[in-house]
Amino acid sequence: NIAETGILNFKSCFPDSIVGFFSTSKFCDTKFIEFFIRTEKDSLERYAPATAQKNINLEILSKLAIPLPPINEQKEIITKIDEILSIISHNENLIESSLNKISHVRQSILMLAFTGNLIPQENQ
Repeated sequence: NIAETGILNFKSCFPDSIVGFFSTSKFCDTKFIEFFIRTEKDSLERYAPATAQKNINLEILSKLAIPLPPINEQKEIITKIDEILSIISHNENLIESSLNKISHVRQSILMLAFTGNLIPQENQ
């Protein structure tokens, strides 16, 4: 999957279908690069050759212009993105919980209706 990202905090080996990025620069935060690559997912998919399984190689990835603000700005951006993504995740959980409750209420109403308990029955 193109632009699916993750950060590993240990040395590892990958198949050639995965591109690894390792920064030794004090001017580049790996998490900033991860967020940038996620942002560029649509663009990266357009660069991928039309084959059975789309893939991005180092040649294509190396052509990607990555804006690199000063490290302190990168860290501020990362903090803000993390805060916003946390709020989004929390709201997604609330929505999922609400949808589950609605589904249970719907099922309860149907159960009441088809067991004769939703409205008064004429023979009662």
